[in-house]
Amino acid sequence: MFVSKTFFGYTMLLIKRITYLCIFRETKTMSNKEANEFVEKLNAGLELAEKRMLQEKSKRGESVVIYTEDKGIQHIPASIVIANNNIFQN
Repeated sequence: MFVSKTFFGYTMLLIKRITYLCIFRETKTMSNKEANEFVEKLNAGLELAEKRMLQEKSKRGESVVIYTEDKGIQHIPASIVIANNNIFQN
């Protein structure tokens, strides 16, 4: 999985998710179980949003920008990202 984790936007959302989890645990506004359920729902929502974004970009023949340490910044067609990641396929 891969390419999706290298998206800048996805990475920023991951940081926000971790921040929220830490805040909830520190302030004790949620139990660990509630916080974990919240994070699971957040993960599902983020995956769905990313999948929809990739599908829309693929329909328009657009690319997404990714960064990997070995290859740097790259523009990859959204259709290739979908094809290479099972979580984005129907």
